[in-house]
Amino acid sequence: MGDKRDAKPADRSLPADEAGPGDGFAGRCDAGGGKQGVGGRRPDELALLGELSGQVQTALRKLSPELREAVILRDLQQLEYGEIQRVLSVPEGTVKSRINRGRIELARILQQMGVRPS
Repeated sequence: MGDKRDAKPADRSLPADEAGPGDGFAGRCDAGGGKQGVGGRRPDELALLGELSGQVQTALRKLSPELREAVILRDLQQLEYGEIQRVLSVPEGTVKSRINRGRIELARILQQMGVRPS
């Protein structure tokens, strides 16, 4: 059985053309009429999601490794705080602090890149 600490979650990335349930962008696109593409989304929606995914990945790479790892484990891998605590071998309070600081820093970086929430 593999130990979760052996994985390198900070190195994991989503393909630019995929948007998972934890990415926060899937529900922001207009679901109006038009031709449906992959996964029931229109081609313009897929292009937007791919662009946003790439921008988020770029911003994540600018975070410190500690913050990046915590944010990825929680927001992209959707692990519970206790699971993240075991993976990172730090107290739960440290996990929560890193996630909060990482999200704040990620938002600041995305704003500097000109990415605005819709």
